Amino acid sequence: MIDALSFIGHYPFRKLRMEDLNRVINKYVELNFKAIALVRLESLFYRNTNVANKMLLDDLKSVSSEELKIYPLAALNSDTL
Repeated sequence: MIDALSFIGHYPFRKLRMEDLNRVINKYVELNFKAIALVRLESLFYRNTNVANKMLLDDLKSVSSEELKIYPLAALNSDTL
């Protein structure tokens, strides 16, 4: 299976149940996913989405998984293009 739109990060006024990327990866592996397309949730709320995009790339530097392919998705804000 492939999750085409997975999120990590904080939602305003609350947080997602699993914030640690290693825990997220382990959960997907446990559920037999082969790949995920991942977005930082903050990119939906920041005016400058590049901040969240860079956060995602930094997060991915600290993890590796041979069992799960992670495709980072950049978020765009058309107002800042």
